[in-house]
Amino acid sequence: MSVTEVYCRSCGERIKADAEICPNCGVRNQAHQGAQPARGGGRRRGAGGQQRAQGGAATQRSPPSDSWVYGVGVGTALWVIVAILQLRAMSAVQGIQGGGSPLAAGGQALTSLLVGGPIQLIAWVVLPIAFYYDSKYVAYATDWNPSTGLFVGIAALAPILSSLVGMVAMVAMGIQGMFVGSILVPLVVAGLAAYYLKRRYDLVPSE
Repeated sequence: MSVTEVYCRSCGERIKADAEICPNCGVRNQAHQGAQPARGGGRRRGAGGQQRAQGGAATQRSPPSDSWVYGVGVGTALWVIVAILQLRAMSAVQGIQGGGSPLAAGGQALTSLLVGGPIQLIAWVVLPIAFYYDSKYVAYATDWNPSTGLFVGIAALAPILSSLVGMVAMVAMGIQGMFVGSILVPLVVAGLAAYYLKRRYDLVPSE
């Protein structure tokens, strides 16, 4: 039997595979029925594959933004301001202990603390977020992959570290030691951010 022929399921005679009905008994040819959906299904799968390929090309990820570096700069400046305000508050407390005017020194200390609190809160929010997203751009544009655990972690934990250092220093220095952590930790965070910015500008080509 030729490969283009099949047996009729009714009368058993050989008929052409592409015949719609058996010429001997008139029964519909199952082989002809099965071939049509298969060809149609093949075309549908091909079209679907083409659509998926086009969709994949259209959803390519865009490069990270390079604008987060401004957030790093702002966060760095805010932490420096926090350190300066805390230093003023500590100087005011020292003035009170040294016999200065309690009213004037107390007002200076209170002002520094009230202004420094909101600034520290903003710096605490801005710098870790800016570090996180800008480090993605740096890793994309250069061979340096900044450690998010180092930069983001220290910036995010700065208030906690400041409190811990202050409590330890207060044991040795009294009330003035409370300000040590509030001054030292912000300066460390600002120094770390300055190092990050310096290396970033050395590696990222200017446009």
